[in-house]
Amino acid sequence: SLVMDEESEKYKKDNKFLQSALTYALAKSHSISKVERNDNSGDGKQSWLDLIEWYEGQGSEETIAAKALNVITTHKLTANTHGGAEAFLERYQQAVLDLENVGEPCGEKMAKLHLLNNIIDKDYEITVENLRMNDTKTYSDVLQEIRRKSILVESTQRASNRRANNVKKGEQKDQKDKKWIPPHKWHK
Repeated sequence: SLVMDEESEKYKKDNKFLQSALTYALAKSHSISKVERNDNSGDGKQSWLDLIEWYEGQGSEETIAAKALNVITTHKLTANTHGGAEAFLERYQQAVLDLENVGEPCGEKMAKLHLLNNIIDKDYEITVENLRMNDTKTYSDVLQEIRRKSILVESTQRASNRRANNVKKGEQKDQKDKKWIPPHKWHK
């Protein structure tokens, strides 16, 4: 009976530790609600089983769909987008695929409209307007056109940056020359 009590106490202690670890690890995730409902009892095993059920079932699909929909509606291409147009397009396409994979397809027309609405970089303005007005262009056509435009935009930006660097170097050289004092004037 003493052994059974010790094992029971160890089980309870380990179970509370698991509950605590899950609560800490999932504090800022969507799945924390599955763990928090077992906080009072300290039943880490039940929290673990709830998480397995949720992640293998509908919960993970809902999370994937919510994240994908968030990307599709809020992810913007600006002049300062990290990774440029290619990174923007890859993330957008992945979100569209994620929605398809969970059985909630975005649809070609909606994918096209959201994509064009999310491009707010002024360098793409004319291309975006032309694509909006052309009803024959599909979502795939739009992706291809934006990729083509991004090659032009990025090559223009690189050339512009080189010119700006050359101007700065010239300005620095002129400033150095103005600060230079000939040796014969040093002692006066």
